[in-house]
Amino acid sequence: MIIQTYTVLNHGQHQLKIKRLSLKETTQKALLILPEIWGINLYIQKIAEHYLKLGFDIFLPDIYWRQQENVALGYDEIDTNLARKLYENLDLLQSSQDIDQIIEFIFSLKNSYKLAILGFCMGGTLTYQINHAKVSALITYYGSQISNLFNAIKKIEKPILFHLAENDHLINHQEIASLIKLSFKKTNFHIFTYQNTGHGFDCAYRANFSLEASELALNRSKSFLIQNMA
Repeated sequence: MIIQTYTVLNHGQHQLKIKRLSLKETTQKALLILPEIWGINLYIQKIAEHYLKLGFDIFLPDIYWRQQENVALGYDEIDTNLARKLYENLDLLQSSQDIDQIIEFIFSLKNSYKLAILGFCMGGTLTYQINHAKVSALITYYGSQISNLFNAIKKIEKPILFHLAENDHLINHQEIASLIKLSFKKTNFHIFTYQNTGHGFDCAYRANFSLEASELALNRSKSFLIQNMA
């Protein structure tokens, strides 16, 4: 595995950096992974390594760079409190603009890339605001703030796959119903709700982890990417 770090933006003394994980074999497929509130931690790194083995170049951005660089937190109480504070102070619109800059930078490295976005939790929420013309597909795991960002979601024209928990304390049933209703009009929307699951069901380090739902969502994600990145 080859790991490269690039600087995309500068703001005062802070730098927005992204890491690219790649194998020696050349590939045209790229995946930008947007993390949970805990940043690029062990969980996200394991996801990155899994998709790397599937033939993707992986890009990992430092979302909190304007507040604190290189955030990679655990799931204990202290780290979780810090993660929540960082998220509370995050400007989602500004972050989505940063992601647009990241996307442009990725294509400056290789213009022939086919790029998909994969977002978890906070990253899933950020995914709702991505409508970049060069992106091939979007996958979001239990991104919240659906009501607040519904106008942005309605504008998404790229194929998008939603993985939602049935009993998510951050996403109510009415929001899920609104997405499903919207999917009747937008054939690019693909929505799956996982029974008897809660927020964070994909993460083995969290209390709501469901192995069955995690594996099912992963298989659906892989099929979705194959269909939309050919």
